[in-house]
Amino acid sequence: MKKVFNIILVVLLIITAILTVMMLFGPKDGSGNPDVNPIIIWTYILCALAILSAVFSAVYCSINNSRGSKGSLIALVIVVLVVGASFMFADSTTPMVLSDGTVVDSPMILSISDASLYVSYVALAVAIVAAIFSEIKNAIK
Repeated sequence: MKKVFNIILVVLLIITAILTVMMLFGPKDGSGNPDVNPIIIWTYILCALAILSAVFSAVYCSINNSRGSKGSLIALVIVVLVVGASFMFADSTTPMVLSDGTVVDSPMILSISDASLYVSYVALAVAIVAAIFSEIKNAIK
């Protein structure tokens, strides 16, 4: 099973590398900007796969290990709270001006982009704190 996951990982990395090279050296629009649509779509696909695999593994572990279901439920509640708080703090009133002069003023798009940034900031902070805590814990042992 580990070999299958390694093969899937290599395939995903190859696809990402190909799309990145296509973005950097591929066709450009009239103002000289690269075509980023394929890499954005690929990013959405990878995010969806990550979410599906996280949910599947949590459900699988909960079914196989009833003691682990408490931890999974707590983690799910924390994630829902972080995402909910991010949407509450998201600002949908300030329009964005893209590099080509297009103004994005849709409240839905502005809320989602702000909330996504806030969730990313929280995830980065948690990752940094976890890395520091892990190193301190290993140094104490």
